[in-house]
Amino acid sequence: MKIIKSNNGLTTLFDPDNITISTPYHGKTTELMPLHHYHSMTDYEFLKQYFPENHHIFIDFEKSYYFILKQEDNTPVSTDNNSNLDISTEAKERIRISREQYKNGEFTSCKNTEEAINFLESL
Repeated sequence: MKIIKSNNGLTTLFDPDNITISTPYHGKTTELMPLHHYHSMTDYEFLKQYFPENHHIFIDFEKSYYFILKQEDNTPVSTDNNSNLDISTEAKERIRISREQYKNGEFTSCKNTEEAINFLESL
């Protein structure tokens, strides 16, 4: 797992397996997923599992955004040790198809609650 911290235009990559090293991250933002999608704790609690509280990953914590690199197949995977989430091959395929449809503009967009309710009721 690689964690990316974004703060004031600086994007830094951290490796929980080697907390002494941090490097600038120059990858694409499409390779990132928000860190909070991978656990049921606060980001601070999650990061404390891997980094001591005086580590520089926590500098300007309130003003920073944290991400995790996606897997090659772009499927989310929980890093919460208490999770029993298992995504089937069929579900991964449905996710892939849905993402492709979204990229191709094959979706319905609702601008407010009323539009969403009307759309759902029409199904």
